Amino acid sequence: LPALAGAQIHYTLTPEPANRSVRVTVTAASNSDQVAFRMPAWVPGFYVILQNQKKVSDPRAVDASGKQLKVLPQTDPHVGVVENPGHSKVTVSYRVLGDDPGLGFFAVNVRNNTAFVNGAAAFMYIEGRKNEPTTLKIFNPEGWDIGTSMNRGPDGIFRARDYDELEDHPIDLGRFVKRTFTAQGIPFEADFVTLDAPYPAAQADALAARLQ
Repeated sequence: LPALAGAQIHYTLTPEPANRSVRVTVTAASNSDQVAFRMPAWVPGFYVILQNQKKVSDPRAVDASGKQLKVLPQTDPHVGVVENPGHSKVTVSYRVLGDDPGLGFFAVNVRNNTAFVNGAAAFMYIEGRKNEPTTLKIFNPEGWDIGTSMNRGPDGIFRARDYDELEDHPIDLGRFVKRTFTAQGIPFEADFVTLDAPYPAAQADALAARLQ
């Protein structure tokens, strides 16, 4: 818990339904001349090499004062390198296309009323710093809710022990129906969503009852 309180790397996630994408930022202090950000070539539970970086566009980088930083030409397609001459806090932002089929179980899917985010397909990590505590703040469209098993503080910010824990919690966003219940003494939350319309409340009640 003390480690989580002193998180070093901070993420934000903003769904953009109109663009069928999400905007991600990664912020971290650095005393290096260059900071390398890597997009994973994998996602949990799907044992193939992926090209997640092909869904990334519009990369930007700024220092602590908001001054634009140079993003160097890529020699590795999975890595972006940012020059940091002032050894400042660096913020990198980019857009991830949410066009994965279905609800996006192995990548990112964004629709008018819902979004599903597989962390490894959305969150770049800083090379050499995967073991640092992280935070995540989500900026949802009005009326959207959040469904994830990640630890959420009273300030609304999600916290993870390190990068691997961050990306191991899929994130469901949107207008969905929530049902909570307890099975064998363990609390559960079920989120019911359809692609284009609100989920029927009565059907959610029936399915939650079956899960108990």
